[in-house]
Amino acid sequence: MPGSAVRSRDLGRRPRRGSTPAERTWPVWAAIAGAPLLWAAALGGSYVLVPVSCDLGSALPLHALRLVTAAGAAATAYGAWGVWQATRGTQALPLRRAAFLALLGVGIAAFSTLLIVLEGVANFVVSPCR
Repeated sequence: MPGSAVRSRDLGRRPRRGSTPAERTWPVWAAIAGAPLLWAAALGGSYVLVPVSCDLGSALPLHALRLVTAAGAAATAYGAWGVWQATRGTQALPLRRAAFLALLGVGIAAFSTLLIVLEGVANFVVSPCR
């Protein structure tokens, strides 16, 4: 039969999930869980890097750690923002839930980024050897 090869080949496949931006929720969960983890890594890493910075006589390792973690947290906020843009204005309940979670993720990731940056300001003011 014409087309039977195509049909028999597609019978065992599941429908593809995550094909639209609204169905890809991993950026939302990265923002909700990953950004606070990056803040915790920046805070803990700062304590570990203080003796190294004091030995070097420079706060550069501390600045580098803050820069990398702040960039990561900002990237998760940007990913969640993209999901929110894709789901904004929809009437379907699952997509409205995704939009709410995406907006929550943007807020959490933005707050985590702000915390990372504000805690890093002390590295400019206080010497690591104090």
